[in-house]
Order: sequence, then C-alpha cells, then structure tokens
Amino acid sequence: MSEIGPRDERLGPGAWAALSALPVVTAALALLLGHAAGPFWLWPNIDPDYFYLFGALKIATFESSGLIYHPGVPVQVLGALVLKAMHPSAGGEALVAAVLGDPERHLRAVGGTFIVLNALGQFALGWAGRRAMGSMAAAMLLQTAPLLSSLILKNAFHVKPEALLILATMALIGVAVQSMRPGALEGRRFKFAVAFGAIAGFAGAIKVTALPIFVLPLFVLATPATIGLYAAVGALSLVVFTLPIAQSYPMLAAWLGDVLRASGPHGHGGSAPFDAVAYAGEAFRMLRRPPMGVVFVLGLAMLALAAWRARRGKAPPPAEIRLLAGTLLAQAAQAVVVAKQPWGQYMIPAYMLTALVLATILRLLPGVLPDRIAIRARVAAFGFVVVAALAAGAGAGAAKLHREFRDIAAAARSLDNAKFASCARIYFYAASSPTFALYLADRVVTVDSRNRQRHPGFSPFLKGRTGKDEFWLDDWWSPGRFALRDWSGERSIVEVAAAHPCLMVRGERGRAPAVAGYLAKALPGRAFERTCSTEHEPVFTHGVDCDGRR
Repeated sequence: MSEIGPRDERLGPGAWAALSALPVVTAALALLLGHAAGPFWLWPNIDPDYFYLFGALKIATFESSGLIYHPGVPVQVLGALVLKAMHPSAGGEALVAAVLGDPERHLRAVGGTFIVLNALGQFALGWAGRRAMGSMAAAMLLQTAPLLSSLILKNAFHVKPEALLILATMALIGVAVQSMRPGALEGRRFKFAVAFGAIAGFAGAIKVTALPIFVLPLFVLATPATIGLYAAVGALSLVVFTLPIAQSYPMLAAWLGDVLRASGPHGHGGSAPFDAVAYAGEAFRMLRRPPMGVVFVLGLAMLALAAWRARRGKAPPPAEIRLLAGTLLAQAAQAVVVAKQPWGQYMIPAYMLTALVLATILRLLPGVLPDRIAIRARVAAFGFVVVAALAAGAGAGAAKLHREFRDIAAAARSLDNAKFASCARIYFYAASSPTFALYLADRVVTVDSRNRQRHPGFSPFLKGRTGKDEFWLDDWWSPGRFALRDWSGERSIVEVAAAHPCLMVRGERGRAPAVAGYLAKALPGRAFERTCSTEHEPVFTHGVDCDGRR
C-alpha cells in the first residue's frame, strides 16, 4: 500500500509543535468554558460534580463510597489522589474539614487535573498516530477526537465520568491505530488483547454506557484465542478498577438490575411494552448527529469502494478494513444501547471515534485512488484542510457555549439567597445554592436507589456549618414525593413555616409544578408569589419581597 507520507518515527521541533497545537487549544477551551460556567454549586453544575467530590473524599479517608451509579470509580479515585496531594499531611477529620470548608477550590483542582490528563492523552494520541501511520495529517485528525462535538467540550471541565471517558476513548483509539503498522499484529496479538482489555475495564468502571464501543477490538484481534484473552483481561480490569467500592457491589448489582428492567431513565418508570420502532428511531437519531452521521456514511462508502476494488484484484490492507468496519460497528452499537435513554452526552465515546474513522479513510484513500505521488500529496493536504475545518468548528461551538454558560450563570446569580436570611430557605432540585449542593451530594453517596441508608455521610461535620434556616425538599429517589430535610433528618414543613416569618423556595423549573402542588397541599391557605423567579429557576416566596423585605 502507498503511504500518505514518509515513515519517519522521529519527531523534530516542527512535529512537536504541530502535535502540541490541538491539545493546547482543547485545554484552553475547556478552561474558558469552565470559567464561564461559574461555580459548581450553580444549578447546571451540581449534578454530578458535587457527588464525585464527596465520593472522592470518602475514598481519600479510606471509606467505601456509596456513589456507584455510573459506576464512576476511577473518577473518585483520581479525585481522592488530588485531594490527598493538596493536603498530604491531613487525614480523617482534618481532610474532611479542609475539603468541605472550600469545596469549590477542590472541585476546580480535580477538574483541572482531568483537563491536563486529557491534554497529555491528546498529545500521546497524535504521537501514536504519527508513529503508526507516518502522516502528520492523519495524526492530527486523530487529535480532533475531543473537538468533534460541543457536548465533549461541554463536559471536559467537569468532575464527572464524561471528562475521564475522553481519556479512555483516546487510549482505545491510540492502541487501535497501532494495528495499522506493517506487521504490528504478527506475534503481538496477545499484547494487543491485554492492552485493549485493560482499557475496556477502565472505561467500564468509569461509565458502563461506554462498553459498547469495545466491540472494536474484536475486529483488530480477529482470532478466538486473543478475543478470549481480551474478554478475560477486560473482566479482570473491571474488577480491579472498581475494587474501591467492593463493599457496594450488592448496591451496584441491584442498581444495574433496576436500570435494565425499567422503561425510564436511571431505573425509574417501571416496565413498559417494548416499542421496537420508537427504539430504532432513537438509535438512528443518536447516530446521525453531525459530524458523526456524515462521517459514518463516508466510512460505509469507503468499505463499499474497498470491496469493489477487492473484486478487481486490488484489495486494500485487511488491517485497515477491519479497523474501519469495527469502528463503525462500535458507533452503531453505542447508539443502540443509548437509545433507551437517548441523551447526547452518553454518546461521547462514539462521537470521538469519528476521528478514527476519518484517519482510517485518509489512510485508505491512496490505496483506492491511482498510485501517484501528486494524488498522495493532495490526500495529505485534504487531511490538513479537514483538521482546520474541524478545529474552526470546535472554536465556533465553544464560543456559542461560552455565551450560553455566561448567560445561565449570570441568571442563576441574579437572585442572592442571602437576601432571604431571615426566612426559611427551602431548596429543591436543582437550586443554585452552596448548601443545597452539599445536601444533595451527601444524600447521593449515603443512600441507595431504594432509599436505604448504606453508608455514613458527612452530615455530622456539615451540621452547624451551613445556614441554620436552610432546608431541602428531597425527592431524589422518589420523584414527586417530597420530604423536607435538614442535616438532622426529616422535618415538618408546617412546623418550619410556623417558626419563620417568611419562606423562600427555589429550584429547577422541571420540578416546579410538583413543588407548587406540594406547597398547596402541605401549607393550605398560604399564598406564594413567583415574582422573584430567575430565567431557569422558579422561586416561590411567602411573606417577603425579592429584596428580602417583609
């Protein structure tokens, strides 16, 4: 096969600079977006960032975390390492006091660590692509993986599984492209099986919805023995990366069972008849999102062209064809799995695989076109044009996100909860409130999906350290069935209302109708105003105006 460029694995200063460009751009965009999004306690940022801070703190203090719902263990472990690095001599209560005394600073540190790790992984991916494909254009195409969707950038600065899945997916791509090196699989299939298995277990421990993309290595390995080894190593790796929550394995098993049986998201909704047509429609909708949908069709066209060339006696290299076919199937597999709960962020690994499809197409093009140097040069130039176009698109998408984040954060901060200091401040999901962020995170890491206390929380420490007149309406595990709580436990809203001259109730608009019904039933005869509401958060007030005057 003709190469796109000369096979020179050495990197000169120009190559180092070229391979560093996109990682620097990606990291800069993530930092800018994180700054625009504002504090993590604002309503769009709480879930699940604060949960993962609490889970990391549990592991850092050598306790088992009850946060198992992704399961997200590597996120918590890396978070714990960052917390310990920030306070190397602190342990136990001292570490808890330091972290919960300033949670925002520690969340920024963990999120910043993920950004740095992803930037390093992006550079390593480019290096691996340059080494395997002998083409800077193909290498930089691979590096566009974290830039291919605004959803990826939207999650890149958060302390959540998606931020770490960026790294895991780049690791999968990096190992996969090594199979394109001439003779790479000869005598090394077992090494590839081990590498793929380790990455699969790591990704599955981050978020189980990423596992469908790991059908890709089956096409690279292609022999029963290596596929069996891959499966065994993957299972072992999954156990190793989830060991910090070993005490919570029964919770995890029960949760996964609920998710598989339920018709709705997160194990809710009960069972319902399977609608194959609707399910297929959602899968197609997930798969057609640009640029993945367009590139997916191009990949299929390349496979068809390769098959046509093979019938004419000019078969392309089988490693590249298997890799392309496996990548397309991996994307389709993730779309099928995600279709049950069709949220775009669950497709992040599949979106990132689009970079591998593009690089493989670029790799195959010289072999299916006339073998001329001018054509090979034009293919390489075309690759750079595509890289520039994708980078420009990412910049435009990031600029739009920056404006949206800035406006949302400004709206959330436009009403200061402190104005209602003399009132009972009651929060429901997801209120912009530092206290609510702590309340909800403590609840999630201590109580399981069936509303049973399984792990001790941090409420003994937090009690008395947040506003004594701040409460929250808990319906986390039972949507629409509210229970008023503070750090001491469940409270009577009638007694709380009687003990305060005014009330302020704040949260996200999706739950507002249910909250309005709850208030009308629990506090009959009390009229609530909604004039203090922000753009995204309804605010119910009684006995007070928007400036806190009674």
